[in-house]
Amino acid sequence: MSLSEIIMDFDGDKTYPVLPIRDAVLFPGVITPLFVVRPRSLKAIENSLLHDKKIFVVTQKKMDTEDPEAGDLYDTGTLCSILQMVRIPDGTTKVLVEGLVRMKIDIYAKRADVLEARLLPMPWRNSNTPNMEALKRRVLDGFERYNILQPRIPGEVMASILSIEDVGQLVNLVGSHISVKPEFKQRLLETPDLESALGVLLRMLT
Repeated sequence: MSLSEIIMDFDGDKTYPVLPIRDAVLFPGVITPLFVVRPRSLKAIENSLLHDKKIFVVTQKKMDTEDPEAGDLYDTGTLCSILQMVRIPDGTTKVLVEGLVRMKIDIYAKRADVLEARLLPMPWRNSNTPNMEALKRRVLDGFERYNILQPRIPGEVMASILSIEDVGQLVNLVGSHISVKPEFKQRLLETPDLESALGVLLRMLT
């Protein structure tokens, strides 16, 4: 499903379970395993699985906050689809999620056992400016140099990223593969327009 189709299908009056994560930022277009132990997070996953398998994944501001409330979380995160859930013998639950589209919290809903929120879509602004193609090439060149210095990305994944035409998808995938502090990735996720996001990526890469 394309970004425009996801947004068109999105129900703005609905509330979605909120899954806070530590020390990571999840981007649209990326499939990520998450390991969950906190009771409210597990309840959020269970609620999601009982309905449409959609869950809002958002980063908490401080890694050591054990039971985060609304004020402990960033406003911008990623609406995800739960692909798989596996309970591990050590008591941890492994959840495989796919990032669909970035969203911003409109308002939290009061629930006794789980955080839920009504969300607002955040489509890219300035998606076709005169500088876009040149900035895209600079990001790709910088990402290739980055991977030479820190070769952590498999060759087939690297080739796939370098062949991406959609600039928004490129921003999300490159951002997800760079090893920087979560607050820098969060800044990228929150950037409203595409040209500025490419600029943020360039600064991260250099």
